[in-house]
Amino acid sequence: MEKNQEDNFVKRIVSVVLSAVMLFSLCVGVCADQCEHEYTAQHFDANCREAEHTVYSCVKCGDSYTKYAYEYDDPGTFSFVFETERNDAEGTLALNATLINNPGLSIGIMEVGYNSETLSPVIFSNGVVWNRDEINMGKEINLERMPLKIYAERTSDDINNTNGLYFTIVFSIIDPDGDYGFEYTLRKADFANVANGQSYLPGVIDLAGKRETGDHVLSETVISPTCTEGGYTLQSCTLCDFSATVDETEPLGHEPGETVIVKAPTFTEEGYGISTCRRCSAEIDTVIPVLERWKKGDLNNDGKVNISDSHKMKTLITGKLSSSSVQMTDAADLNGDGKINASDMNLLKKILVGG
Repeated sequence: MEKNQEDNFVKRIVSVVLSAVMLFSLCVGVCADQCEHEYTAQHFDANCREAEHTVYSCVKCGDSYTKYAYEYDDPGTFSFVFETERNDAEGTLALNATLINNPGLSIGIMEVGYNSETLSPVIFSNGVVWNRDEINMGKEINLERMPLKIYAERTSDDINNTNGLYFTIVFSIIDPDGDYGFEYTLRKADFANVANGQSYLPGVIDLAGKRETGDHVLSETVISPTCTEGGYTLQSCTLCDFSATVDETEPLGHEPGETVIVKAPTFTEEGYGISTCRRCSAEIDTVIPVLERWKKGDLNNDGKVNISDSHKMKTLITGKLSSSSVQMTDAADLNGDGKINASDMNLLKKILVGG
């Protein structure tokens, strides 16, 4: 009986908790829907991975949405939409003109201005391009833009009322960091339906350059390793602020020159010295290990006691060999009195004859 009461109590607690969670979730959803949003905008320029866009975030409820620069609202009237498409692999930039809400054109003439120091037209699709002086658009030429005068005639019945691509101009990119802005000259008299004699003035929706997200165009700078710093290759995009390091290498380490002994080592203590790096001229502290004792009587440390050691002993005693080697002197001092003399020679001779 008690167990059933405990189970029922637990079930009631769980039920209350679940109800509270559901109520809270419902409240949050309703509150969010009823929020009088106050959005702040954060703008992001176009780069090689993402188009120009703005993120809007509500300071009250956290709701957010993103609007890209190439998104537009259909005006419901005859317009041209100008967009560009960049191909970094081929070094080209295509300008596309698309008709929306076409009233039934049979003829259309326009002028497109471009920066001749940055772009050079190489391909034109749909229509004809005239040279600069072959047609007068009735507008003073902007000297900062080289004009392309475009005549696109649509006379067949199946084309008159269609929307879609009107023309494409493919430019070769001369300067990747240059100005890609375009100018458009459109007049009402130049867009008409010949059959009914009506003229139309199109609107312009200029999205050129607003959604270009091509591959990075990388330049490389090789950073050589030093004694203390590793080397690497720095890749930087010439079109955006992207950068990365690749091909990393380990530091070279110092290359010590001749060591100047500051404290000589002994048989019980390490010594140390200072040398200069041959590559970077840095001072390098060098630890000199504790001296290893040579075998008594083995004055040349060849692992044997023989007549050669006897000759060295003789030259030491007579002063003809001035040894700065602590180890040689220690090996020659056979009686341990701190001196090299005839007594040590006699002991060495006994060693040589097996005494």
